[in-house]
Formats: sequence, C-alpha cells, structure tokens
Amino acid sequence: MSLFVANITIVSATAALRRNAKRLLKNALLKGMQFYRRSIHPQHFTVAGARKYGYRRRTRKYREAKKRVKGHSRPLVWSGESERRSSRSRITGTASRVRMFINAPNLNFSPKGGEKRIDMLDEVTRVTNADARAVFGVVRKRFHERRRRLRGIRRTHRIAA
Repeated sequence: MSLFVANITIVSATAALRRNAKRLLKNALLKGMQFYRRSIHPQHFTVAGARKYGYRRRTRKYREAKKRVKGHSRPLVWSGESERRSSRSRITGTASRVRMFINAPNLNFSPKGGEKRIDMLDEVTRVTNADARAVFGVVRKRFHERRRRLRGIRRTHRIAA
C-alpha cells in the first residue's frame, strides 16, 4: 500500500545532474520519510490525531475499561508496545521509491463483531493532504540543497508533488 505518490520531473539536466540524479533522489526521499517518522507518524497515537485522521469511535465499554485499567484514553495504544515499535521502524529506499516497515503486530488486531470491526493498521497509515505536502516539502528542499552543490546547473529543476 502506498501512502504517498508523486511525480518528480527534472527539466534541463546537466551531465553532472544526470550522473547523480538517482543518488540525489534516493537521499531526498529517505530524508522525507525520516521526517514523516519523526514528526507526523507520532501524531497517530494522540487524541488530536484520532480526530485528524478520522479514527472509528471505540465502544463506550472499551473506552471505560481502557481508562480504568490503563489510566489513559490514547488511541491505538493499550500497553504502548505498538507506539514504541512503530517509532523504531525501518526505512529503505531507491531513487524511485521509499518504504517504511513498521513491525507492530498488535496493530493487526481486529476485535470480532462484524460491522464494529476496527482496522487499526488502516488507521495508523492514514495520511492527510497537509501531511503529504509537508513530506514533499522536505523532499524538494533536500533535493535542491544537494543539487546546488553540483556545478554547471543551467536552470532550476521542478519537483511536482
């Protein structure tokens, strides 16, 4: 499942940029995903994040039991294991794609109950348009910072998100 999809167009590349484009893009994409993991992904485990990403409302019985047993009402958090494990996710990438692997088996849990079923994995991977713009802003900035170090660039390169 892809969280972000973007078209990146490099216009009028010099020989130096053509030689280094893949490395520059990979570096920029990895930086963007690191920004996502550090700044955006932790929001999924907050009450404000539950509203922002439109999480399905939990039953009253569940909310009361969680408050009584665990002493908090944070979404996607029972013991805190999923939150801890997702913060240590693995990021890999190439010049055309970057992926973040979250090893948090508890997020695959779905309570029984037909239409009451909650897909926590879907909830934790939701991204708003504002989030995507922020990530691509980091990618664009990183790419241009690295591109400027190359000599002989004739004109600005456009990265469209």
